Amino acid sequence: MCIRDSYWNDLNSPPTLHTPLEDVSSKECCFLHDLAIHPAYQNLRAPRALLQALKNAIGEGTSCSLVAVNGSEGYWERYGFRVQPCSEDILRTYAPNSKYMCCNKLS
Repeated sequence: MCIRDSYWNDLNSPPTLHTPLEDVSSKECCFLHDLAIHPAYQNLRAPRALLQALKNAIGEGTSCSLVAVNGSEGYWERYGFRVQPCSEDILRTYAPNSKYMCCNKLS
């Protein structure tokens, strides 16, 4: 179980894959790029503990976003993430049927 990559990003859209990141001067949103939780731990309290640790690290009230792939949006909805409008051109760089999701308050 680990967060391999995360960075500050604009809340309105995820970055396009395989392109240089833009300089984001505001700490508006923490974008989770690589987050992995072993299937054996997904039904325990591990995901909630990992998100709590993230919330402690980035600060209370900071928004968080991710791109859900492989039909995982229902999983992330359990933790307060909601599907947001996003450019299909950007989402296609991740995987077919990807969804951009944001959480204004990690739970």
